[in-house]
Amino acid sequence: MFEILVGLATIVGAIFAGLAYKRSRKGKNKKQESANTKLKEPINLEIRVKRIKENIPDSLPRIKTGKEVMNIVEGSDASSFDHDELKTEETELVGIFFDKLRDWGDLAGDMEPSFKVNLSTELTAEIKALEDAGFYVFGAREKQVLEGNGKTTDWSMAIVRVLHKK
Repeated sequence: MFEILVGLATIVGAIFAGLAYKRSRKGKNKKQESANTKLKEPINLEIRVKRIKENIPDSLPRIKTGKEVMNIVEGSDASSFDHDELKTEETELVGIFFDKLRDWGDLAGDMEPSFKVNLSTELTAEIKALEDAGFYVFGAREKQVLEGNGKTTDWSMAIVRVLHKK
């Protein structure tokens, strides 16, 4: 949850920084100075993610293919990746898998269909490698609500877990 709020604060900060830059490029006048003064004032953003009880998955289904995990991650607003305690030799395998999921989730809208097909095949191979190393992959998407300053919007959380077979 904290990571989400930090991420949101970073996004909001970047938006306001961009506005300040655009405004500073225009001619200086009283309106401009007033806008710059307002941008320097602290912004009270009360943003929170609200979980909806009926949308919280009772359990996470096992994921066996790259296509399944891509359907969870693609288009999600945020992600929650977690794993069991790892041995040193397992960290790279699990870490690279999570890196690809995060990167893919961030860039999915800009990818060509052929790249998505190739990535799906690659992720299936990585899931197989995780299984061969003694892990299962589980995941789901949870629909949440983002609330802030009297407004709400839909928010989706991709949840992926890599757990030891027991």
